[in-house]
Amino acid sequence: MSHLPIYIGCAGWSVGREQAAVFPVEGTHLQRYGSQLNCVEINSSFYRPHRHQTYVRWDESCPKRLVFCVKAPKHTTHELRLADFAQPLNEFLRQCS
Repeated sequence: MSHLPIYIGCAGWSVGREQAAVFPVEGTHLQRYGSQLNCVEINSSFYRPHRHQTYVRWDESCPKRLVFCVKAPKHTTHELRLADFAQPLNEFLRQCS
């Protein structure tokens, strides 16, 4: 049996008031989230593009064990319906790589 890593996280990194006590007080929301969980979905990429530097800043501000799951853009998945999507997909991959 192989031992694959298990990633546990949420869509987005906001910390609700009810759970705030289990997260550190210091740091940005993302840093606080990343100190307790090892995966996060970037849900906002579904609705709007982000600059490459934004992804770099997020990555550099967190523990290296934090894995980002970047949601594919709505334009590609829902509007183009995954047809003739090479150019938009390449742009998306350029942004988040």
